[in-house]
Amino acid sequence: MKHLKIKYRKVVFLSMLCFNFTIYAQHLKLPSDIVTALETGNTKELCKRFNTSVDLILNQSQNVYGKSQAEKILKSFFDTNGPSLKYKELHSSGKDISHCNFIGQLYTSKGVYRVYIYIKNGQIYQMRFESND
Repeated sequence: MKHLKIKYRKVVFLSMLCFNFTIYAQHLKLPSDIVTALETGNTKELCKRFNTSVDLILNQSQNVYGKSQAEKILKSFFDTNGPSLKYKELHSSGKDISHCNFIGQLYTSKGVYRVYIYIKNGQIYQMRFESND
């Protein structure tokens, strides 16, 4: 009987261990269309994911804009900072893509920016770009 309890505990322990690895492996990733739009500076594609109004923060400037105004501001940002070279995701949180946050770094020809993105129901509600310099 004692041998059976030890075997049972091992099975339970291994099952829990596998379950934890499965949860850890389910890491949220920023949707590929958003990553591509960031890396290419394609504001038209990026704005397709915007909510009707978006909280846009560029360095110290913050405001809530409609889609078309936000697109103009982002276009100016990408024109000023040159082409993006790469986006690297650093962290994500949330249960699923319907409500999540992403933090990453955007490498441009003029410098590196930390990017914060808040997504709700598949739409971008907030984008923040902060210079790493």
